[in-house]
Amino acid sequence: MKNRISIYLCDDDNMFKDRISDNIARMLDGKREYDLTLFANGRELINKWKHDFSDVVFLDIDMPDIDGFEVAEKLQKSKKNVLIIFVTSHEDKVYQSWKYQPFWIVRKSHMDDLDIVFPRLLAKIDAENEMEKNLFNLQSESAIIELDINLVMYI
Repeated sequence: MKNRISIYLCDDDNMFKDRISDNIARMLDGKREYDLTLFANGRELINKWKHDFSDVVFLDIDMPDIDGFEVAEKLQKSKKNVLIIFVTSHEDKVYQSWKYQPFWIVRKSHMDDLDIVFPRLLAKIDAENEMEKNLFNLQSESAIIELDINLVMYI
C-alpha cells in the first residue's frame, strides 16, 4: 500500500473546488497522506502534467477555453491508465464522458457519491501499486522490455 497519494483537482468554479477539496480532506484524514494540487483551468493542469503526474485527477467537464474532455484526452496520450474522475453539473455530459473511460463520474448535485468513490479509488491505487512491484524492466539494445515476474517460468 502506498502511503502518500497525489491528487490533481481542476475546476473553474472555486465554490465546487473548495467543496471537493473539503470532501477529499474528510475522506483521507487519518487514512492516507496526500498532496492536493488545485488548478483553475485545463491548461494549468496540462502544463503541470508535462513535468509531474498524479495518481488521480478530478476534472470538471465544462470549463472555458479547454474543456475536461480535451484535457482527459491529452493526459491519456502521455500516460496510460490515468485515473480520471469527472465532476460535472451537466448531467447530459455523463454519457459523453465514457469515451474517455473515467474511473468515476461525480455529479455536482450528488457530492455525497464521493463516499462511494474514495474507498474504491484507494483500493484501485493500492492494487496498481502492488502490480508495479511485480514488474521488472529488462534493457535490450533497442528497447526496454517490461516483464511481470509472476509470469516468468525460469531463466
